[in-house]
Amino acid sequence: MKPTTTPYRDQLRVALGIAVAVSLATSVLLAAGQMTPQEVTVRAVYAEAVLASRMHSIMESRSPMWNSEAPELSVTIRDVKTGPLADIQDTPLADLVTPPSGRVLDAWAGTWSMADHHLAQVLSVNGWRPGNPYVVAARSDRTATFSRALDALGQPASSWKQLYTSWASFTVVLASHGEEREYKALFLFGNGEGRERAVKVLDNVFGSSTLHTLAKSNIAQNVAGLPDALDAAIPGATPDVSAGARKLLESVRAVPGCMMDAVTGLCCDPASGQCGIARPDK
Repeated sequence: MKPTTTPYRDQLRVALGIAVAVSLATSVLLAAGQMTPQEVTVRAVYAEAVLASRMHSIMESRSPMWNSEAPELSVTIRDVKTGPLADIQDTPLADLVTPPSGRVLDAWAGTWSMADHHLAQVLSVNGWRPGNPYVVAARSDRTATFSRALDALGQPASSWKQLYTSWASFTVVLASHGEEREYKALFLFGNGEGRERAVKVLDNVFGSSTLHTLAKSNIAQNVAGLPDALDAAIPGATPDVSAGARKLLESVRAVPGCMMDAVTGLCCDPASGQCGIARPDK
């Protein structure tokens, strides 16, 4: 169901109260250990997806289309490997990225606004759907190397070398609506600083474009500003509305000593790999 602009005040109050008991950290389970900047970005982007899906559930909590028994989106990232782009030129693409075959996630990213106030970037997860058979057929050569696959798509590897300098390959375990799938995905990283850094997402099961949208949406800032945004959008709102939003924010606070991701603005614990929103003094 697409975001609307007329959620009732009591709907928000109930939904935000529900959200207090839910911690972002419990839905993104990641391996422990020191992380490279590329790995931090990978984990932060998928943590954004989980947070955005919860924001959508909050806004839809009293909609007739909302199912309170539906499981939250859950993402586990493991086996993260990183390195310079030259290292994977001769690696079969199928070893790096699972093709869009089988069941893929049916999800879209958008914004939720009310009374001309932007409240949140949200992710609507509608379930699963069959992959695109035409795309699968076009990529059926599972022995094609990364370079050959790019050439076949009309994107010479030489041009990618100018845009991207490093990569992160990893395994994703994605669960939603009672289904779970394990697969491989790949991020490519270019030059640039902070949010201007080029990031190419190659995830055929979750959706590359959806994840790219979330990576550039500054969800950390959305959530941090939600209490004030609600106050502005609902003049005279009862105190428990904004209080519930603040409790939601506190439930996804990152731990001290976390590593800040320059692309998403989330902060990830190098010991647990869990990502959240840094406190203002971070």
